[in-house]
Amino acid sequence: MIYREFFTQGDLEKALGGTPSEMMDHDKAFIPTQQIGFMDSIAGPVFKVLGQLLPSASAAYTALTDNQQRWEQLRKEGRRTH
Repeated sequence: MIYREFFTQGDLEKALGGTPSEMMDHDKAFIPTQQIGFMDSIAGPVFKVLGQLLPSASAAYTALTDNQQRWEQLRKEGRRTH
């Protein structure tokens, strides 16, 4: 998962005396909110247009929206998932 890489970088930044961004800090990151933000701003619009251009790809957008609902539930439950 990409968060392993993010958290490794955050740990290295801390070890070097820096302050990692929230998404790179395993003590602060709230993965459901970050995942939903990524889906809203990047993945969702891309898959929506892709589905409009290639109807056979519309299932990918449906899967993304289903996945986003799962992340919403995790966020409501307060689960950090790491």
